[in-house]
Amino acid sequence: MISTAIVSSFGFLFWIIVARKYNTDQIGFATVLISSATFVGALSMLGFDAILIRFLSKSNKKNSTISLSFLLTSIIGLIIALIYIIFAKTISPPISKLIHGFYPSALFIIVVLIFIINFLIESILIAFRSAKYILIKNSIYSIFKLLLPFLIIGLGTFGIFLSNGIAIIAAVFFGLYILVKKFKYRPASVLSIDNIKEMTRFGSINYIAGLSSNFTNTMLPLIILNNLGASQAAYFFMSYTIANLLNVVPSSVAQSLLAEGSQNESDWKNATLKSLSTILLILLPAIVILFFFGGLILQIFGKNYSTEGIVFLRILSVSSIFVSINYIGDALLKLRKHNMLFLFMNTINTGGILILSIIFVTHGLRGIGLAWLISQTITTIIYFFIFLPNILKIKLTHLQWKI
Repeated sequence: MISTAIVSSFGFLFWIIVARKYNTDQIGFATVLISSATFVGALSMLGFDAILIRFLSKSNKKNSTISLSFLLTSIIGLIIALIYIIFAKTISPPISKLIHGFYPSALFIIVVLIFIINFLIESILIAFRSAKYILIKNSIYSIFKLLLPFLIIGLGTFGIFLSNGIAIIAAVFFGLYILVKKFKYRPASVLSIDNIKEMTRFGSINYIAGLSSNFTNTMLPLIILNNLGASQAAYFFMSYTIANLLNVVPSSVAQSLLAEGSQNESDWKNATLKSLSTILLILLPAIVILFFFGGLILQIFGKNYSTEGIVFLRILSVSSIFVSINYIGDALLKLRKHNMLFLFMNTINTGGILILSIIFVTHGLRGIGLAWLISQTITTIIYFFIFLPNILKIKLTHLQWKI
């Protein structure tokens, strides 16, 4: 949680610097480019991020499992990045112009591959219950990211994009060093993996469901860019980045719940109740602060960011309550191996956000915010009143009392 908070906080400072050095159109294009690279990376994961957290700690062939994840995801990442570049003109003509040509395309591919390795390293460290190294790795990433915008400002939109990419390269080198030095990782044969059938089944479901979440984060900026323009995409991204500070708590707790539940499967009910209590204890005061003082925070980026983004930010801050319950619900479904239910819930959530966003986009960022709130609320209602009581096998009143 601390690690993610540091990344988010330094990311906040990074975007303050960027907002002062670059114009809103450059920022809008850059945010879409970053989200596109992140999505291509997620599309290439093949579920290995969840597989590593769930199975690596008990594997007898850890090096083989890690090597397989690095190899397959990198190959798939290269192929999908090339496909994205080829069809970029159809997906978004403005983005196509940015990555047109050998060098921009090559840089985009390299950043995608680095994103992939970074995702996997974090999953490996969580599986080994060594999140302190994620904290150090992400601190390195954050410091580099703050310095780079000053050095490559002449590259415009690509300067913002490469600031993220180069910073992640530094972090990945540290992560690989820790895997080799601390956990004795060595490249190994990928042909002898234990529990391959169970891993494949678990990974495929989590892969598809994970794409739903990443698809949302990619499509929303594209919907805004294509319908409202680059400046609105910039206003969206700044408010979305701030609101995501709230989601640091539930996402981190949910990851830890999955890791701890995998280690000690007999105590997952108590762990779930503690997770919900921890989230609400930290989150509720933060929501109040952001709701009433979010406008002042946005003014740090510039007056227009506050004027255009405050209503959207307030809607997202309220939505974080429902997002938190949905994170815990996702973790429980993965832990209890209700894979199809997990896939169904993520599809409902993603589909709702995107369909409603397309319908409400004419109302600007406020419409996007309402689409987000309605979809998250519906997902929470399904989780809280239908699935969670049955999964936990406790009465709903008891769950409320515990919280």
